[in-house]
Amino acid sequence: MHDELVKDLRLRQRNIVFPDTVRNGGIFYRNLPSKSIHAFTSHRIFALFFGFYMLMDRLVFPLIVGVFRGFNWLDDLVIALMTSLWIAVAIKIIVNALVREDRPKAQLPKPYPRIKI
Repeated sequence: MHDELVKDLRLRQRNIVFPDTVRNGGIFYRNLPSKSIHAFTSHRIFALFFGFYMLMDRLVFPLIVGVFRGFNWLDDLVIALMTSLWIAVAIKIIVNALVREDRPKAQLPKPYPRIKI
């Protein structure tokens, strides 16, 4: 009886908010570049604005920082590699938001053939 109460107490005190929040954030960012999230017009508009925000953030911000702090070839190489990856993701988000593809129609399940006995 005591072991069950301790087990129940530990399960109730388990922090389930943080792991669920991290998982939901990961699902959001993983699905954002995919075509499945762009089913509704409101999702497509959000994805378009988010893609433009990412694109401008990755293009304009490194240039401003580079001008004010001076240019260093090793730092600039690392920033250029990371920036090119994020620019590719932003372009993929924008293209998926702009290009609307027809969703495949749901197919009815095929009935099993009758077996004659």
